[in-house]
Amino acid sequence: MWSTLRVTRRRSRAVAVVLAIGVALSTVLAGTASAHDERVVTEPESTGYPDYRDTGPSVVVCKPNSADLIRTLPAPVRERNLGLLERCRFNHIQEAVNWVEHEGEPGTRIQVLPGVYREEPSRTARAERHGAPLDRPDLAETCAHVAEDTDHGDEALTYEEQLTCPHLENLVAVLGDSSPGDDSVACDSRLCDLQIEGTGTRPYDVVIDGEFDTFLNGLRADRTSGLYLSNFATQHFEFNGVYLIETSGATVDRVEGSFNHEYGFLSFVSFVRYQNCGGQANGDSAIYPGASPNVLAGSGLISRQERPEFSTEVRNCRSHHNALGYSGTTGNSVHAYRNEFDHNSTGLATDSLFPGHPGTPQNHALWEENVFHSNNVNYAARHAQQGQCTGPLDERDYEDGAVCPAVPLPVGTGLFIAGGNFNWVKGNDFYDNWRQGTYQLWVPAELREQEPVPDAHLRDVCGPDGGRPCPPQETSHWNTYSGNRMAGNVPQGTTQPNGADFGWDLEGQGNCWARSGDDANTSAAGEVTYSGIDTTIEQEDLPAFPGCREREATYSPVSTNALEAGCIEYDPSDNPDPAGCDWFDPLPAPDGRQPASPTLERLSQGGPVGDSVLASQEGYPTGAPTVVLAAAEEPAEALAAAPLAHARGGPVLLTSGDRLDAETAEEIERLGATSAVLVGDRESLSPRLAADLRRMGFGGDDIQRLGGSSPAETAAEIASSMTATDAFVVPNDGWRAAGTVGSVAALLERPILLSGRDSLPEPTGEVLARGDIEAVDVVGGSDALSDGVVDDLSTRLDDVERIGGSDRYELALNVVRFALQAGADPTELWLAGGDDAATGAAGSAAAVDEGVMLLAGDGVGGTPTETWLNETPNHPEGGATVADILEQVRILGDTSQVGSGVTTDLEDDYGASRGDARGDRSSGAPLWHARMHGGATGSAEVQRAVAGATALRLRAAGLEPGETYTATVQRGSCDADSQPLTFDGGEELGAEVTADAHGVAVADRTVYSSAGDPGSVALRHGGSRVACADLG
Repeated sequence: MWSTLRVTRRRSRAVAVVLAIGVALSTVLAGTASAHDERVVTEPESTGYPDYRDTGPSVVVCKPNSADLIRTLPAPVRERNLGLLERCRFNHIQEAVNWVEHEGEPGTRIQVLPGVYREEPSRTARAERHGAPLDRPDLAETCAHVAEDTDHGDEALTYEEQLTCPHLENLVAVLGDSSPGDDSVACDSRLCDLQIEGTGTRPYDVVIDGEFDTFLNGLRADRTSGLYLSNFATQHFEFNGVYLIETSGATVDRVEGSFNHEYGFLSFVSFVRYQNCGGQANGDSAIYPGASPNVLAGSGLISRQERPEFSTEVRNCRSHHNALGYSGTTGNSVHAYRNEFDHNSTGLATDSLFPGHPGTPQNHALWEENVFHSNNVNYAARHAQQGQCTGPLDERDYEDGAVCPAVPLPVGTGLFIAGGNFNWVKGNDFYDNWRQGTYQLWVPAELREQEPVPDAHLRDVCGPDGGRPCPPQETSHWNTYSGNRMAGNVPQGTTQPNGADFGWDLEGQGNCWARSGDDANTSAAGEVTYSGIDTTIEQEDLPAFPGCREREATYSPVSTNALEAGCIEYDPSDNPDPAGCDWFDPLPAPDGRQPASPTLERLSQGGPVGDSVLASQEGYPTGAPTVVLAAAEEPAEALAAAPLAHARGGPVLLTSGDRLDAETAEEIERLGATSAVLVGDRESLSPRLAADLRRMGFGGDDIQRLGGSSPAETAAEIASSMTATDAFVVPNDGWRAAGTVGSVAALLERPILLSGRDSLPEPTGEVLARGDIEAVDVVGGSDALSDGVVDDLSTRLDDVERIGGSDRYELALNVVRFALQAGADPTELWLAGGDDAATGAAGSAAAVDEGVMLLAGDGVGGTPTETWLNETPNHPEGGATVADILEQVRILGDTSQVGSGVTTDLEDDYGASRGDARGDRSSGAPLWHARMHGGATGSAEVQRAVAGATALRLRAAGLEPGETYTATVQRGSCDADSQPLTFDGGEELGAEVTADAHGVAVADRTVYSSAGDPGSVALRHGGSRVACADLG
């Protein structure tokens, strides 16, 4: 199908216009929605989603510090990267793209070694030649005119102008159509079938950083085909981290798009598969499949099609802590499955609000087997209404997790359809969304600047072909909600209701909410709840939402009052709290939310070494690929190790400096770690530790050391092994007060540097002089780090801020507040002793995935702990408190470190009950590629995903009771029937499980996988596979 349209894309507010009924709102919309103009677009012919390739021509890109960054990678990945380093030809990704375009061949792989890629030549081209390529100075004057037209608000750049001035808007530009003058938008250059892949173990080993330096887009792929993007991260761009337009086939795999003003990934009129992706802290959404090719138009209900084909797929992604997890104006023919949308303001929204979008009105999306939970974070109230969304982008706190919502959103909503037809919401989990699980509205044709007549996709149900009149509003019709699980399937086994399960404005025909049969929507809290948004109708008088057996019923408009019309006046900078809009009001936790009070557990095992083992067991219950070892006698080094440990997917374990303690060795065995990093020089950690590890089976290449002659030098070595662009600075001597910063440093994977009270140590100064670190947060008051140190830092960096407090306890509280903004989980709390340096440092590394950490003494009343428990984490002015939603409290250390009065106060005043607080925060969503053989039945779930490793739980039924089965980890997918992984000595990386009396066996295994190297878990019996589950 071909279509050529000029469209206007949103760049700010307007979602709420649908709530005000009437043509007059189209005038309001025109005045309130600022526009990002798209050029004339032509829908390409699909070339399919490309697969990852590990063969074919390749070129290598690296940074001067890539060798340092490679040092701590696991041995197989490290060796591969060292081999690639010898072949490195380019220091910038764009240089490699240009070489492929002019001298390479289709199908080239660009392999990008660890590093932060700021693409300085592209910045020079933007600053000195108005975006013209550096090798084409003759185009500078032409691009100057193009830039002037753009600055004056004229129409968007044409493809020809993008080709001429690729760096006017884009840091990295992949432009595949070399002959824009013809009638085709197909890729016809050497850039076809291009693959750009990071070579680390995780996306954040390779970072494309825009620094909010005038560029709209990080990586623009325009008129490409066969494009495969893999295993890197983009951040700090005004518009998109990754932008795909008029692309006939692309796969975006294991890419992160975070900390952008608007979008992590945006595709427009493109055929794209997003998989294993993620994004956070984006002002609109992490994932935006907009104006996707309308291949299912006119095909009727998706459920009646045998094999529907979609133009966009989104699978196995997690989108969290954004304004929206997923958004998409006219997101047509999209299949989104096995994703997790959590801790956004709204989980997912699709709409038909913006005139001229191809495929309007939105239709035919299938959202199935996703998890929508805890989408209650009120970023408009937390940031926009606090004045944090004004001024230049590079002066806002985006890198610290601040989000400035570009559009008004009904905070507390899982899934939102604002004008859409023939969508299917199937078999998803919705829980803990405090306004409603789903929300459906209509959008009148006038707002879309369309005539109220049936489009092609409505002709089979209304109009002359459908045998009945078409309703004038044209949306939202024939949407199906079936098999959704409300309030349940929470990982801890608790019940967490939504505010209401389903919301609807009572408009449209053919919509249905399945009430009976195998595909009925169900609720673990009892009855499924419904909410009409018409304020003129009392809740008890609400018409029944039609079941799917009554879906033919026609619902006429029931009200003409303008509902929530004030929301259209929202602007994050100028009007963040519009009158008459309650979307940003504080929300209470729904009645019946479990647990009603937290579980309380003390973790104490005879001192810092044993306590670090308990913290590891809590933080990594299913294993970890890497351990970081630090000396119990050097807690400052243990603290500095916390972000490195999280980046490598494992805990910080403490041990004696002269040997590997037996309990530490046992924990390493339990974790199944295959690599280790020793933090500290040979004085801190004796060479005997490496010998002890080798006796445990570690090879010499599996053990790395990062250490210097002082803790400050060790911290500098750790910082040099990370790709972060921001850091924390804590005091050398009084750092115990700043110890809890380890959890947020690990969460953000941001290194911790040490400083003297009055001057920076030389190693810290050397790290800052390299230019990789752009901003620091100083942790501690002026008595610990003087104003002179802050002044010194300010001469070296443009962005220096202080986190202070009157004492170490209040400082820890302010660190927790910082952590909350950065995305920490307020439902789980760790408490460490104010004087227990080593245990707190190790515990902070585990707390990153399990909440926040405070310091405590001998009670709660009148302390910063009490202050925190009474704060409202989702809205600064009210709503549910931390105590209302607190689920787990872990006390780290014995009563000499955290007094018994703390447990007494938590029990008496907050209803805490003692027990095992261990809990997994992952969704537990079934995997798409779980295979059963030989009559077995069952499923597989992701239990935990950390950098470089994913814990899978494989459950099989129908087995022989009492028989022993072997659960093996494989390199390769289930389709490949790969052989199990083995150690160098030949030992199979597997575990035996026995089927119970009912013929059920459950295997928990951790799969390690590097870029482009899939993994799977198989259950075998007598050499034959019984079950198998892919990592992705």
